[in-house]
Amino acid sequence: MKFTKATPLKRGTSGARTLFAEDDTGKHFFVKVIPAKEDGNKDAAAAYEFKIMRTLYENGIPTPKPICNLHDEGRIFFVYEWIEGINLDTVLKKLPKPKRYTCGLETGKLLRKIHSTPIEIKGPIFSSTFKDMRNSVLEPENLEIISNYQGADRLINYLEKHSDIEIEGNVETAYHGDFGPFNILFADEKLYVIDAKYYGRGVDPMWDMYNTCIFGVVHPEYYNGWYHGYFGRNPSAEAWQKLTYFGVLRLFSKTIKENTPEYQKAFNAFNYSFDNMKKTVPKWYRRK
Repeated sequence: MKFTKATPLKRGTSGARTLFAEDDTGKHFFVKVIPAKEDGNKDAAAAYEFKIMRTLYENGIPTPKPICNLHDEGRIFFVYEWIEGINLDTVLKKLPKPKRYTCGLETGKLLRKIHSTPIEIKGPIFSSTFKDMRNSVLEPENLEIISNYQGADRLINYLEKHSDIEIEGNVETAYHGDFGPFNILFADEKLYVIDAKYYGRGVDPMWDMYNTCIFGVVHPEYYNGWYHGYFGRNPSAEAWQKLTYFGVLRLFSKTIKENTPEYQKAFNAFNYSFDNMKKTVPKWYRRK
């Protein structure tokens, strides 16, 4: 495949380069460029993300059509069909509240389809990934970093109080890892999933709802629709407890890695939504 034009796009939070490309026939493509793994195992590095996106596409989940992955000079190029759309996070701000709810319903249904998609890659056991993150977060030096944020003490207490949560399951499945309106394209009144790149055995679906804990207060109509679309009903008490626990755990993990003042907003949103961790159901949630 040869491109006659390649224009850089805004670099994502993952640090990957992205390009708008055109070939000699005038067709347009989205290209994601990532470095190959240092161990030189380029094929393995490329297979995971590209195969997951291709599997989702082949199972009827709306994604940009995966075309191919290419290797060149220590880089991997994921090539997808170009979709002329807008980031859903940008669109939500302009939509009326009923339309935000409708988009949320569709988002929840899409996530459920992702979690129902079997992946033919031998993935890590999710319970081990979960326990490793929990143990790392609770290390004294990491708790010291977290304690610098206002309101963190309530979240730390919640995490320690509910440390008996366990994960069970043995099915290989896809999960997104950072699902939300910032990883969804809105085009021709349809939603398209982008950047799904994780898989594992026994993944708990509430793990993929971490962002609802933080951003629900910004777009409550959308996130109410998300829950209703995913569950088809009100989430169970067990689901809420896991959602809150995973949300705190993932917030801490991200804070430890990046440790920027911006994360104070996330701590504030968490404490507001869950009434200073006295509740496991966010105050903006409306029962179906």
